[in-house]
Amino acid sequence: YNVTMKRHLITYLILLTLCLPMHAAGLGEWTLFHAYNDLTRIVPASKAVYALSAGALFSYNAGDESLTEYNITNLLNDSEDITDICWNGQTQHLVIAYANGNIDLLDTRDNSVRNFSAIADEITTRSKTIKDILCHGSHAYIVMQYGVITLNTARQEFGDTYRFTTGSASFTGAWVEN
Repeated sequence: YNVTMKRHLITYLILLTLCLPMHAAGLGEWTLFHAYNDLTRIVPASKAVYALSAGALFSYNAGDESLTEYNITNLLNDSEDITDICWNGQTQHLVIAYANGNIDLLDTRDNSVRNFSAIADEITTRSKTIKDILCHGSHAYIVMQYGVITLNTARQEFGDTYRFTTGSASFTGAWVEN
């Protein structure tokens, strides 16, 4: 019995050793696996449709039927979960908000990214969670628990901040009326 068990164990270890390198990423490389079945936001853009699923961002290009993942290993600036995205058609930018308040601005014309870390870097006891983003004109209106921050996507700079004066009120979303 012991000899048979030893043979099975040795055979198993040899097979495991042979199969392990086939599934491992190379030295210094990362392999990310994201779920695509829990979509929380779908944003149609000029050349692709961007989707947010379980904190991960990807796009689908109907022209060439390609699927592209966006993450810290290939383009983005943060490893935190992405909480919201917003398409600004006027400036051809995708605004990407992270759970820690960090913001990336993806220029879809050349696939370049500009990072805005002022909210994430701020030392505060307030929540840095971005509740919602609304794009209108050349601006992105970033809804926080304590107010609204404007981001001019054409100039790529923060603008005005609108804060609550009472401690009990909080925003959950934004809209624009014409």
